[in-house]
Amino acid sequence: MQIAAVETEGTLRLALRRHFLLLVIVALYATVIWSMPAPDFRNASMTSLWILVQNFALILPQIVVAILIWRLF
Repeated sequence: MQIAAVETEGTLRLALRRHFLLLVIVALYATVIWSMPAPDFRNASMTSLWILVQNFALILPQIVVAILIWRLF
């Protein structure tokens, strides 16, 4: 019985080539995020934090629906 070896050198190269656009988008996103200054929440009031939470709660269902529609197609 013969056991065939799995080619591993070309597999990584093929995966990187296949997902190159995704890797570029993630790298650009990370660059933009890391270039932004960190927020200073010590000076934030409770009202502004509450508004932030409300906006997030409003946008979250829209994000979920967009992801579900994306997965459908």
